[in-house]
Amino acid sequence: MPPPPARKEIVLALRTPSVVPVGQRKGRKRKFTKGGDGESSQQGDSSIASGLRGKFMSLIDGMISECGSETIRLTGELLELQGRWSETEAMLTAVKDSHSVKVLKLEVAIGELERDLGKTASSLLKEKKARKAKSSEVRRLQRQIEGDAGLASRRI
Repeated sequence: MPPPPARKEIVLALRTPSVVPVGQRKGRKRKFTKGGDGESSQQGDSSIASGLRGKFMSLIDGMISECGSETIRLTGELLELQGRWSETEAMLTAVKDSHSVKVLKLEVAIGELERDLGKTASSLLKEKKARKAKSSEVRRLQRQIEGDAGLASRRI
């Protein structure tokens, strides 16, 4: 995130006329006198104040315009970021869905393999029992043959 723009400070340098307050009373406006006649002095003060007021208003208008431009720029950035956020959420949802499907397929495959393994183990046990039974039968037959051969040789 970029750093915030540097603050601009505006300093107004206002001339203060050399005036002397005359007769301040509560609830009444102050009267100021300046060297020379009072009427021309008032017109001068009025034109200075008017000029300063104009400059001040111009500065305020500039600041408002600058704030408006900055607001528009930030609104554009916000809309762009909201669009990116929506795209990211959509991609994340798609990835989650894809992973869920893969997990389900793997669980089914694992179940099938476990079932096959159970069948294989069962078949292996049956085969071992059958071999054992055959082996026992073979030994029994060998003993019988040996016994029969022994009897035959004694008879001879």
